[in-house]
Amino acid sequence: MSARVYFVLLLCGLAACQTPEKDPLASSDLAEVRALMAAGENGSAWRTLQGLEEEDFDRFAQAEYSQLAGDLAYKNGDFDLAIRNYENFLLAGATAQDSLQAAARLFEMGCAYMDGEVRILGVFSDSHRGVVTLQHLAAWAPDSPYAPECLARVAGAAFESNRFGEADADYKTLLRFYPNSEWADLARFRIGLCGLERVKGPWSDPKLIAQAMNQLETYLAQAPSGLHREEAIEAVSHLEELAGQHEVLVGDYYLSIGNIRGARLHFKEAAGRQGTSAAETANLRLADLPPDPVPLDLEIQP
Repeated sequence: MSARVYFVLLLCGLAACQTPEKDPLASSDLAEVRALMAAGENGSAWRTLQGLEEEDFDRFAQAEYSQLAGDLAYKNGDFDLAIRNYENFLLAGATAQDSLQAAARLFEMGCAYMDGEVRILGVFSDSHRGVVTLQHLAAWAPDSPYAPECLARVAGAAFESNRFGEADADYKTLLRFYPNSEWADLARFRIGLCGLERVKGPWSDPKLIAQAMNQLETYLAQAPSGLHREEAIEAVSHLEELAGQHEVLVGDYYLSIGNIRGARLHFKEAAGRQGTSAAETANLRLADLPPDPVPLDLEIQP
């Protein structure tokens, strides 16, 4: 037998041994699971579902598989498993209407983790799990009615933990995507507070003081009926005081090195912040300043 004939026969034999690829399972193959759930037989429904492989289903049925698995895990109180399956369901491209219940349950479970209502081994809380769950929900279901509050809660958690850089970014994300939500007023106010919290005293960078003040003044200008106006006014007054004290500190430094002109310039800047104690201090300094020294080019003239 020639080598060519042998090779052809070998190929024919291999082709005959190949198993035809199975058609993927469809939504109809989940009918038994749905029927058991409708009858309240969740244990049997779970065992039946676990007897099926998710990857054996077509793309659309895989989403339903994840939804059913999430429903069963949620009813069984297994929040971690429910979250994973509901997130897979959202990532599969579920429609807004189909995903509404999943979004509601993800929001509930995320908040429960954040608030310490769910504990690992009955002892340890996992607030980070809740933060990640709400972040994913906002990202993967942006049209959900829960998305703005998800971002607000995540930002609030960062703010209350003194992670002001993260809180600032999260509140700005909230305003970018949901500028008219019920959380927008709080977001605008707290962005200013995040700036305030980064100011450690009158020795801080004056740019930080000015940025925080500008943000709070913008809030006051844009929110004539804002819920946090009184707090914002107090914060602006505090920042005004710190800005004045900063100018006094700089003026004192110039005075210590004999730069009378530089000292006078900064004391005048502080004195212009009327109503602050820094302005009173600056006015006293100005009253005690000697005259500016005569420029050298004028001293040598006859």
